[in-house]
Amino acid sequence: MNNLYSIDLPTLEQVIISTPLRVTPDIPVIDVITLMSSEKGNGLRGANQQCHTCVLVLEEDSIIGIFTEKDIVHLIASGMDLSGVKISQVMTHPVINLTHRENALTALSIMSHHHIRHLPVVDEQGHLLGLLTQDKLYHLIQALATEIDDKRQQTEMAMVELSTALQNAVEGISRLDSQGRYLSVNQAYATMVGYSQEEMIGMLWEGTVHPDDRGKMQTAYEKMLRDGKVEVEARGVRKDGSVFYKRLVMITAKNQYQQFAGHYCFMKDISEGARLEAERRQAEIALQESERRYANLAQAVPVGIFRTDITGHCLYVNEQWCQITGLTPQEARQEGWSEALYPGDRQRIFIEWHECVKNNLVFQSKYRFKRRDGVITWVFGQAVPELGINGELIGYVGSITDINDVYTELRLRKQAEDALQESEKRIRAIIDNSPAVIYLLDPNNRHLLVNRQYAELLSTTVENLVGKSIYEFWATEIADSFAANNRKVIETGELMQTEEVIPHPEGLHTYLTVKFPLYDDTGLVYAICGSSTDITEKKQLEKQFYHAQRMESLGTLASGIAHDLNNVFTPILMIAQLLPLKLQNIDDRTQELLKTLENSTRRGSDLVKQILTFARGKEGKRISLQAGHLLKEVAKIIQQTFAKSIEIYTDIPSSNLWLVTVDPTQLHQVLMNLCVNARDAMPNGGKLYISAENCVLDQNSAGMHLDAHRGEYMMITVSDTGVGISPEIIDRIFDPFFTTKEFGQGTGLGLSTVIGIVKNHGGFVKVLSQVGKGTQFQVYLPVAEGTITEVTTEATRLMGNGELILVVDDETVIQSIATASLEEHNYRTLLARDGIEAIALYAKHQNEISIVLMDMMMPNMGGLNAILTLQAINPQVKIIASSGLSSNRSQAIDAGAKAFLHKPYTIEELLQTLSQVGDR
Repeated sequence: MNNLYSIDLPTLEQVIISTPLRVTPDIPVIDVITLMSSEKGNGLRGANQQCHTCVLVLEEDSIIGIFTEKDIVHLIASGMDLSGVKISQVMTHPVINLTHRENALTALSIMSHHHIRHLPVVDEQGHLLGLLTQDKLYHLIQALATEIDDKRQQTEMAMVELSTALQNAVEGISRLDSQGRYLSVNQAYATMVGYSQEEMIGMLWEGTVHPDDRGKMQTAYEKMLRDGKVEVEARGVRKDGSVFYKRLVMITAKNQYQQFAGHYCFMKDISEGARLEAERRQAEIALQESERRYANLAQAVPVGIFRTDITGHCLYVNEQWCQITGLTPQEARQEGWSEALYPGDRQRIFIEWHECVKNNLVFQSKYRFKRRDGVITWVFGQAVPELGINGELIGYVGSITDINDVYTELRLRKQAEDALQESEKRIRAIIDNSPAVIYLLDPNNRHLLVNRQYAELLSTTVENLVGKSIYEFWATEIADSFAANNRKVIETGELMQTEEVIPHPEGLHTYLTVKFPLYDDTGLVYAICGSSTDITEKKQLEKQFYHAQRMESLGTLASGIAHDLNNVFTPILMIAQLLPLKLQNIDDRTQELLKTLENSTRRGSDLVKQILTFARGKEGKRISLQAGHLLKEVAKIIQQTFAKSIEIYTDIPSSNLWLVTVDPTQLHQVLMNLCVNARDAMPNGGKLYISAENCVLDQNSAGMHLDAHRGEYMMITVSDTGVGISPEIIDRIFDPFFTTKEFGQGTGLGLSTVIGIVKNHGGFVKVLSQVGKGTQFQVYLPVAEGTITEVTTEATRLMGNGELILVVDDETVIQSIATASLEEHNYRTLLARDGIEAIALYAKHQNEISIVLMDMMMPNMGGLNAILTLQAINPQVKIIASSGLSSNRSQAIDAGAKAFLHKPYTIEELLQTLSQVGDR
């Protein structure tokens, strides 16, 4: 679309009143009113076009105020005594004025904005030149509008004559739509094929082409679509069945959006050379006659007519064209019409013109001509391509219309239209870019307006939805639910907020919907406006949050259970170790039973540790080890527990694996999670492989994984022949709570636990999978420095020297077993059931007590407060803290404990800790 540009309107000197009424500021207001009334009564305004509805107050030819009929009305209404009042006391000031260099449009705009009917015009020094009134401007605009309408009627008459001339052309001319049907033909074209013009409208082009040449014509048609123009010779068939030879020139026709809309066809009968020559001569004569008629017609129309070659040089111009541009016909032919273009428009018009010539397009644009006398004229120019006998572009024929007079009206109208379109665009952009689904329904549930999100939800277009019922796009039960809610909004007239479940390709989605009524001027509901926001993800996050809360509650419960279980395991473990010391002569079978009791207690304690690791994220103790024996232990467990339909294969070296520093319990958990995942991927059986090997990653290999570094790794591989993982979800398998299993069959924490543990050990995981063929997980763990040293120590009894140990624990059994074990190893003991009793005993026996064995979780006063109190009594006190929860360790050490024993502990661990703390 071409831009509109501002135009020069009549200057103010042409419309101002040069001799308005003038007074000095010291004249009484009564005299001024009398002056205005007498001048109006004399009829001077109608005779000499003066204005006496106002008086200008001047001082040395400069305006200092204005007094109008409206001011008179206000003074009379106020009841003010006007005798002795000077005009300077009641005049309006300061005065809004305008310089004489502005145009009439600016003056009219200022009057409308300030709601005034008089506007003084001054020069650069502020001296009065005259007065401008609204009536004067309105009379001028009315006269211009009348002249515009006359020119428009003359132009329409000229175009009718031009159409008649084309209809009488000798050459056959037709226009076809994009499906190949005739839209119009001239008389020459219809005569060549033996039909009437009426019969040919709507006929397909195949009906006038010989069957053997239709393929040739189809090829030519396709070439025209590519190149814009084609020339072809073919055989034609007349209505009576006779065959003739014709030459066709076809060019594309485009709509206002430059899209293909059909084509024009120029046809000549070339059946006989003599007839062709006669027709050529006849065509020349007709052309001359046509040019003569066109020249006469061009001189008669009130618009500028021109004809140019493809370079833009004028071949013909009429008189009106010369008047608009200020050039003579000879100057136009020699200099070209571009010389008269306004300099500011010249480059733009050159670009537009050459683009039309390049693509055989119709030229249309608004631009300005500047004559030698300085007059600038806005014109609307248009030109159509002129084709030669072979269909080639030889120039353009067009016209220019003076739009100076109509431009103001057009510009104001277009500004209003543009403002409306811009407002609609902004509203449309807002609702289309809103993440919510927005729609407007009438009381019968037909769509009045929808946004893009609504259309995408239904996999259709906005245009297809408007005017149609919701029942055409939604399932009946869903549409019934929507209609019920809409009916409730109409009946109650109140806003409704509800949740609606809507099907999506990937499943059901939940939307939070707000609906409210819209009322017309009579107070009736004419529409329901709805806005729906997809809250499915929020709902899922809420479920995950509640699940996490349950997991946290489980962790709290597990911590409490672990504390109690460790208090149970501690005496069992110590008794199992104490009895062989007490009973030296027991048989081997009894000793084996006691060892089994000790091992079972240790395994129970390790199980508690694993529960705490899962529930509370407890980090276990890391050691350097060769992972081979742990891998074989996992393989043994899954062989005993997995279904027999799953074949298990291992490739685990016995001794040459490099060392890794890991928490064995956590590594065991990683391997079990991967094996369980592999089992679940093979519901009908398959093969599971477990292997381990040493590997070295260079810089290139390490660069292929985000968490990898160059160096030595021990790689563990767990692979299966199961269903595999699709590419769409493989990047999400390590996300917490992500699972492909059915509800209730998986938490989605298995692989997230795996990746968390491996990353925490400085390693990384690679996944290779193919749907239907299986999955392979490769766990890379960095190699530890140093070697494993097998230390074999003979059991030596760590004996005391009669030191007094204060044992503080609320569990009587633990007190008893700890006392027995310590006394068996030459220690003395004092017993306390809680922190308060421990403080009392320590205060009494401070100089005798060597070490305090303090439980952290007791009633009345816990271990932490007791340690802090004992530290206050004696900063040098030696305290060994104990608890079944590892989380208490840091608290105890920070409070001042010298060591920490994790329950359940062995006699050896207790004696070693006592020895180490005592040596300090």
